[in-house]
Amino acid sequence: MEKKADPEERTRNLVSYAFLVSPLVYLLLIFEIRSFKSFHYAFGDSMPEFTYLMIAIGFLGVARAKPIHVQILNARKKDIHTLKEFNAVFFSSSMIRLAFLTAPGIYGLLVFLLTGSLVYSIFLILLSMAGLIIFFPRNSEKDERMKQFHFDEPNR
Repeated sequence: MEKKADPEERTRNLVSYAFLVSPLVYLLLIFEIRSFKSFHYAFGDSMPEFTYLMIAIGFLGVARAKPIHVQILNARKKDIHTLKEFNAVFFSSSMIRLAFLTAPGIYGLLVFLLTGSLVYSIFLILLSMAGLIIFFPRNSEKDERMKQFHFDEPNR
């Protein structure tokens, strides 16, 4: 028998999937702007340093997303006494992780708007999508982390 998700769990899932879809929205926006050719790029290709900086920051964000998630959980470990508290901390740290993973997509949109570089923009959006797919919060990860805690209220 399949367990029915509670309203909090459905909300968490909806927010997580919204993060997962966001790079696709950025990609569609870039193609929309490019197809109408009504947008004048602020700097053109005269800013390669900016583009490379955004790529470096994007890689750094993807690389640090999961360690930051784990750091937050470990830092709050002493404060978690109930399942509800664990769920709140796990959700917030997962959202921070997803924000770090979504950031390269935003950088890609920014690079496109400032320089008009389609290749680097798509690269950053694909980096964001790959990070989101690889490091997307899974229930198995949540269950593994939950085993580390001994809750005061087992049924809540």
